[in-house]
Amino acid sequence: MDEQWLEALQVGDDVAVVTRLKHSPQLMNVVKIAKVQRLTKTQIVLDDHRYRRTNGTECGAGRCGSSLKALSPITRDIEEELERRKIARLLTHSVNFGDYTLESLRKIYTILNEERLNEHR
Repeated sequence: MDEQWLEALQVGDDVAVVTRLKHSPQLMNVVKIAKVQRLTKTQIVLDDHRYRRTNGTECGAGRCGSSLKALSPITRDIEEELERRKIARLLTHSVNFGDYTLESLRKIYTILNEERLNEHR
């Protein structure tokens, strides 16, 4: 990753805090979007967490842990993943499928089933 963006960060900028599983680096879990609270010569401070200015990894993160937190620029992929999770959470907790007609439920089922089939191709 190009770390030049870390050097250009300013107080008040938004960044993505990402957790990567050490044993499976291709997996990514966007934890949150956070604001830069303070900058020092060597660290970026967000809330109560500190990250290295050199590479964006969390300060004090042990090597024994199974995950590594790091900063990332907010990309379109990250924004879309956050939106996907927000919509999924809203649908999971606020949709009462008993309120829908049979025709509407069939349409919803068709969309979800097609999506699931496309994932397995």
